[in-house]
Amino acid sequence: MLSTQKKLLQDVMNKAWIIWAAMFGSLAVIVIACYAMSDTLKLFALQDFSISLARNILLAVSAVLFVMTGNIRRFQMHGKSIAQRIARRNRSESDINLILLKYMSVMIISLMLSEIIGIFGLLLFLLGQDFSSLYIFVAFSAVSMLINCPKSKEVQNILEKMNK
Repeated sequence: MLSTQKKLLQDVMNKAWIIWAAMFGSLAVIVIACYAMSDTLKLFALQDFSISLARNILLAVSAVLFVMTGNIRRFQMHGKSIAQRIARRNRSESDINLILLKYMSVMIISLMLSEIIGIFGLLLFLLGQDFSSLYIFVAFSAVSMLINCPKSKEVQNILEKMNK
């Protein structure tokens, strides 16, 4: 791999890890904010709202998002999408930038889908003051983010496929 490619790869991976850390840290902010607001929000909790029905529906949606996130990332990173599309065109330095931009886009989308799962826990907490649901959804979101963390090996594989 050329030194400019290595430098670009390192720069993108640094940015990717910063974005990942910020989104992962936002899960902790959600939990801390819920603890801080719990006394105030008890006045607004819906008493006749069926929290168990909402939890079951959101768990099903979260499971679909969890699977969809992995499949979207896998398809976009390992399918015919990036390297083979670029290889069909004339290769240039801008192609490497295009690959890295595509990688960042796919990574951010997968992290956003993972974050939505944690937001479901926040929503359930706001509706019914249910800390257990908050913990379940935030943990589910954290696992999804850990699975979908930035991986330089993915980008290196794409660059190697392009250079063939």
